[in-house]
Amino acid sequence: MKPSFSLIAMMVSISAVSTLTVHTFLSQPSPTFVSVDVKSTLDAYHQALIKKEMSLDEQTERLTQFADIMHEEIEAYNAQHNTIAFVSAAVVGGAVDVTPQIQRAIVKHYQDKE
Repeated sequence: MKPSFSLIAMMVSISAVSTLTVHTFLSQPSPTFVSVDVKSTLDAYHQALIKKEMSLDEQTERLTQFADIMHEEIEAYNAQHNTIAFVSAAVVGGAVDVTPQIQRAIVKHYQDKE
């Protein structure tokens, strides 16, 4: 028995619609590239620690904690905004600098802890 033209047309239509639906839900836009000035952020925090006249061991411990928090905030920013962050020293051009947003997120992190 030979399938009718309308049955074949309906099967092709259903296949096309399901393919488009799957493609729409599974495809994500490509991430954009951003840069973060890690060095100046760490340097600014380190200078603040020096002014507090802490021991070298305590400065090292707090700087390490700060670096971990900064890393977490960069990861959170990347996940939320579909970005890939590069250290600004590695970027020649074309990436948006999100250092101020990351620094605000770090400040908020510390404020939420208090």
